[in-house]
Amino acid sequence: MKPISRRVQPIDSANAFQIWHQALELEKQGVEMIHLILGEPDFSTPDHIVTAATAALWAGRTKYGSVIGSHSFQQAAAAYFTRTRGINARAEQIFPAPGVKALLFFSMLALIDEGDELLLPDLSYPAYREILSIAGGREVEYRLDPARSFQPDIASIRAAISPHTMAIILNSPNNPTGSIIDEATTAALAELVLANDLWV
Repeated sequence: MKPISRRVQPIDSANAFQIWHQALELEKQGVEMIHLILGEPDFSTPDHIVTAATAALWAGRTKYGSVIGSHSFQQAAAAYFTRTRGINARAEQIFPAPGVKALLFFSMLALIDEGDELLLPDLSYPAYREILSIAGGREVEYRLDPARSFQPDIASIRAAISPHTMAIILNSPNNPTGSIIDEATTAALAELVLANDLWV
């Protein structure tokens, strides 16, 4: 059999889903588990969502739609973020996708060319590196400061920026630490990003 593409060969097959399946098998054997593997909520889908989804199916909303979702959904999401986050969100800024990996994949392929650099926190979601590898980019780590609740270290980021740096990953709350970037660090990051013309 011919080999698969070189682009995907470096991807680690021992991912969280395999560990999750192993945990489920152990659970079936009576081993007690506390699941800290996937970003899975510990509650079922709320009834109003199940009702709306079922109604949409019975109404025949089963055909192709816009790749960016329905305009009414975008408007509702923008109104929600404006109300709950204190930002002025607009419908055209809302881009729904089937999960964060898909959005990361689209974003990295759109931004990263062969040899471009992406700044990543030293503690981060493993999928960043896998997707970056497919895009042909190079990872450059910056430090999260454990003494400051794992805030991004501005000096470390400044030192990591080169002429090849295209973008920086800022994840708040961070996966896996759960830390939220504070206001002062956010302001310093904004200044640094603008000064170096980086995508975030």
